[in-house]
Amino acid sequence: MTTHRASREPPFAVVCFLLWLSLLWLSLGTLHGCGDPTLPSQVTTPLDIPAGVYERREPLRLTTADSALLGATNGLTELRFLEPCPRDGCIQLAGPQLKLTNLKVYVPSGPAIVIRNGHRISVRSVYLRRSDDARGPALSVEESSDVLLSDIVADAGGGTAVVVERSRRVVLERSDLRDAWVGLGVYGTEAMDVVTSRFEENAIGIELGRQAQPASLLRLERNSVRNNNRSHPIAGQTGGVGIRLADADQIEINDNEIADHATAALIVGTLGALRLDANQLHHEAQPLLLQGPSIGDPTQGRVDARWCISQSWLTTEALRQRPEIVTGDCPIETLPTLALAL
Repeated sequence: MTTHRASREPPFAVVCFLLWLSLLWLSLGTLHGCGDPTLPSQVTTPLDIPAGVYERREPLRLTTADSALLGATNGLTELRFLEPCPRDGCIQLAGPQLKLTNLKVYVPSGPAIVIRNGHRISVRSVYLRRSDDARGPALSVEESSDVLLSDIVADAGGGTAVVVERSRRVVLERSDLRDAWVGLGVYGTEAMDVVTSRFEENAIGIELGRQAQPASLLRLERNSVRNNNRSHPIAGQTGGVGIRLADADQIEINDNEIADHATAALIVGTLGALRLDANQLHHEAQPLLLQGPSIGDPTQGRVDARWCISQSWLTTEALRQRPEIVTGDCPIETLPTLALAL
């Protein structure tokens, strides 16, 4: 009689089931960044991050030259920070030649990205979202030079969407800043271009300069500044404003669409040289509103205390008779376009 030993190998169906479980576990681990070794807290090289959702509690730091966070080109790389961001940001860039590209960043509160003491920094195709009632900036550039912010979308949830402080040669282009107290705040900064961007549903679309931190050599061109009528929670601050020049010098505001503001398209506090022309105004309570001293003293660092303003902004006789306003040929030289090859 022939006897047969019972097979010790598991049935084929069991093998397939176990293989399926293994693949599922690996895919979930990649999707949620569970224990993913490719996201160290200190990034020192260009780091490609595959599509997926990566949950973190600790900040990411880029301080070594040529280091970068490079998300998937389809825009499906999400970084979700589970704890409020520290003052230095959930993503911290400090140093030369650093890059962020193709990322969606979600934070509960605090600054999502902080660029401090950086040089030749490129941030492209980044979406930022914070929870409601957030304070401070969503993206902050501090004491840095040659910074390119391109294709940024910021749902700020309060505070300021993008702040640029004490920096030089900064370009913001093709970006969408919304749902903040201030869409873009530029303070103590020299030489910045803001072009082809949108500022909507903020209390103030763009604010240039503040006390003791004037902004200078700034060019605003081909932007859409619309419906910035969110209430401002800070006492004494006025909402419903397209652009506020709190303390600025050598400013060009040309070929922008500015519309639907309950207070004014443009509020001027202290201002030196200004070129204001070829802008499209729609449904504004007031085109131009003067607050504070308005005209800057040329002896206090002002290059030129004249304003070149197109007639459409001068809605009152008092404005038309101001001696510093030039409505004919403008004697102020145009600012050069910043070209940052980053």
